[in-house]
Amino acid sequence: TTASNNSIVLLPSPSKGVFTIKGRLNLVTGERVLIEVLNMLGQVVYKSDIVANSGDINMQIRLNGVANGVYLLHIRSGTETAISRFIIEK
Repeated sequence: TTASNNSIVLLPSPSKGVFTIKGRLNLVTGERVLIEVLNMLGQVVYKSDIVANSGDINMQIRLNGVANGVYLLHIRSGTETAISRFIIEK
């Protein structure tokens, strides 16, 4: 599920715990972006705070010590939110 005209892609899915987030958010230049990965219990297993250049996001995330299963990627900035579901299979 994504809000507004955000276009975020998470590759590869399923993942072995290392994946790349690419895409564009509708942001003001220099706006901070909160990136969180949550397990299905709602526990945050990864958290990062970045500045997206002109709304573009291209970053690699490495999740160490997480179990196989379904996870949620939350990307938040101001009033914009993008949520993606992905699978980890090691």
